[in-house]
Amino acid sequence: MEYKVCTSCNKETPLDLMGKDKGSKDGYNIYCKPCVKMRSQKTRDLDPGQNRIWQIAYAQKNRKSKSEKDLKRYYSKKEEILIKNAEYRKTNHESKLEIERASRDKNKEKNRPSKNARQSVRNRLVSDSKYVIIYKDLKRIYSQPCLNCGTNENQSLDHKIPLSRGGEHRIGNIMTLCQPCNASKNAKTIMEWKLAKIKKGDD
Repeated sequence: MEYKVCTSCNKETPLDLMGKDKGSKDGYNIYCKPCVKMRSQKTRDLDPGQNRIWQIAYAQKNRKSKSEKDLKRYYSKKEEILIKNAEYRKTNHESKLEIERASRDKNKEKNRPSKNARQSVRNRLVSDSKYVIIYKDLKRIYSQPCLNCGTNENQSLDHKIPLSRGGEHRIGNIMTLCQPCNASKNAKTIMEWKLAKIKKGDD
């Protein structure tokens, strides 16, 4: 195994722990990876605002290559990532809800046109329905916990078979979901959604 002395910590380090540098004679950086990481963290800590600007500029400049790299990484560790994400959702359910609420509030105006378009389609399909749901039934459904996660906050109505998939607007096709679960279900039927969650490792 070949070694190189890091000029920061003055330790002999295996080449696989030395960063690559095309400009050097041997093709390796003069600093080991742990030292590079530590020096980078110090720079970020000195000016977090400027660091954020650099991150955004880098992401915009390298959007295509970054997306390809992220996809490659995701598919190489897909099962591991899905299991890790499922565990995080189970142990951090409330914080995840807070993040999703903050995201919705932040992007409310941005998402409004597409939301209005979806709502107009739903309104037309509901108005054409021959079934009438009375206020008493709606109140009862809204008072129920989310069918998926059991929370009683941010309740919404959803169709087990979406209206866009031929579902009908009637009591037998309506269920109570919180807004995050409703967004997760999207345009799937209830069975498609459950199967997708089982496949991902969710409860």
